[in-house]
Amino acid sequence: VGLAFFGSRLYGTAPMIVLTLMGILIGSLFGSLTSLLKYVADPLDELPAITFWLLGGLNTVTWRDIPALAVITVSGAGFLWLLRWRFNILSLGDPEATALGINPTQLKLAIIVCATLMTAAAVSVGGVIGWVGLVMPHAGRILVGPDHRRLLPATLSLGAACAGLALLARGTRRARRRVPVAVLAVCRAFR
Repeated sequence: VGLAFFGSRLYGTAPMIVLTLMGILIGSLFGSLTSLLKYVADPLDELPAITFWLLGGLNTVTWRDIPALAVITVSGAGFLWLLRWRFNILSLGDPEATALGINPTQLKLAIIVCATLMTAAAVSVGGVIGWVGLVMPHAGRILVGPDHRRLLPATLSLGAACAGLALLARGTRRARRRVPVAVLAVCRAFR
């Protein structure tokens, strides 16, 4: 995320298309590195673990993982909650935010760092469940509107509900084969 943000800043004001293209470029680079890791991994020991982590799931999460994840998530959500009114000002555009006394670059950097830490904590525990982070903010905006005082709690609640419903839908612990949570989350996104 930092590479995309700072790489796009090389073009001055960093229009959204440059940031998007930098994100795609860096995502492709790391996707290639992941493929390389899978290629050189031990096929009997390491490759299955890599594959199931990339599929995303909560079956390996233990109660020991929860306190650290909760501290990072609650702290990050609290920090973002304190900035909620600044999000609304930032949505007016950089010139307007600057005129209202907010440094947009500094605020964007703080938001990106906080969101990245929260995402990294969740992904380190549950693997990649990409559709939750991509679709739920948009669903929240459709449900409650663009005001971040309502949008932030709605997005967090929808993300947790989507992951929880996908976890419930995948089956019980006794099932011989369970579909990974990320696969079910994608299926729910296209319903």
